[in-house]
Amino acid sequence: MSHDRVAIVTGAFGGMGVAFTRKLLDEGWRVARFDLRQAIDAAPPTNDDKRVMVAACDVADYASVERSVAAVRERFGKVDAVVNGAGIVANIASIAKMDPAKWAWELGVNLSGPFHMIKATAPAMAASGWGRFVNISSQAAQVGLRYQSAYCASKAGLLGLMRVVVAEYGHKGVTCNTLLPGLIATPKVLGMPPEILQRAVEGIPTGRPGTVEEMAEMAAFLMTDKAGFINGASIDVDGGRHVQISDLTRKRQ
Repeated sequence: MSHDRVAIVTGAFGGMGVAFTRKLLDEGWRVARFDLRQAIDAAPPTNDDKRVMVAACDVADYASVERSVAAVRERFGKVDAVVNGAGIVANIASIAKMDPAKWAWELGVNLSGPFHMIKATAPAMAASGWGRFVNISSQAAQVGLRYQSAYCASKAGLLGLMRVVVAEYGHKGVTCNTLLPGLIATPKVLGMPPEILQRAVEGIPTGRPGTVEEMAEMAAFLMTDKAGFINGASIDVDGGRHVQISDLTRKRQ
């Protein structure tokens, strides 16, 4: 399968970002991989695929986003879709002890980053009559996690941002949807202490972590013409973890 469409994937050298890139290439997209310079430099060498370009980009910095998006347009001529995958979860502290600078940093990457990407690309998508945004949020958007105020707030903020994108651009052929992953088997998750990982898996009705490929399948589908009537959707990709199961029988059948 091949077509003329161009996607940007942010956080493209992380576990999910690699899977998003691979899946989109399989589906015939040309892909611009955005990530921090240190992530790019630390990655294994990649094949020289003319359908792929790499840009060092700090999504929290709008000037960096503008430069990188301009480079994509220079190389490929346009931007049809963005997977907002860049994110961090690095600040574990109570509200009372949360460093305001670290709060601002996490929101800058997780929430301002997608806003910057949308601001830099949505008007041209709307002018062309077609566009796709897929935001990668988290189940943390819907629950309260102790000591993760910045992460929860930033991931919940993506849902509000999505709704405004739909309100402003939905009538111009642009869709914006958000995935809310649960426990996904990224290298970082698989590196957790076994006892902690086991406890996390016990809370998932499906009985296992999700795979990065499953995330990529859903993201890629939302970027197709077939998904054109799916707009403003928040989709749980968590093996049923969001379902609060109550077993009053105390006995598993």
